[in-house]
Formats: sequence, C-alpha cells, structure tokens
Amino acid sequence: EAAWTREGLFFLDDFEGSTRLCFQKPSGPGARDPQVMTLLGEGVAHSLSLDAAGRRLAVLREDTTRPADVVAFDLERDEALGIK
Repeated sequence: EAAWTREGLFFLDDFEGSTRLCFQKPSGPGARDPQVMTLLGEGVAHSLSLDAAGRRLAVLREDTTRPADVVAFDLERDEALGIK
C-alpha cells in the first residue's frame, strides 16, 4: 500500500516479521534510497491513508493477539518521522 504527498511517497514494507513505514522522495538527492520512518511493531500494518491536505497519516496495525488499532501521525509535527 502507498500514499502520495507533495513531498513524496509513503509506503508500508514488511521486514523480518514487522512492518515499517517508509518514505521515498520522487526526485533529487536521496530519491533512490527509501527512508525507513518508523517500525510499526510486530504483526501486520495495512490500510495506509492520508487526509486530504496530506498532513496526517494513519495505518491500521494488528497481530494475532490484538485486533486492528489505528496508528496516526501528524506529518507536520511528528519529529520522529523527520519529514518537513
């Protein structure tokens, strides 16, 4: 799953039993190397979604012992993601 913003593409990547939220710039320096923004933990993350303004991102995360829960990020404020 993927979602575009003006800055680039957010996508989910399965990695060693966990899901990573990644970001890829469309062009310029670093365009070839996706950034791993955050590890979403064990289990499965899915249903990546952006608000209409492209400022908030949400995914559903679940595992075998917990039902799906929303993980939300404010892309303008969440310093952990490093997107400006």
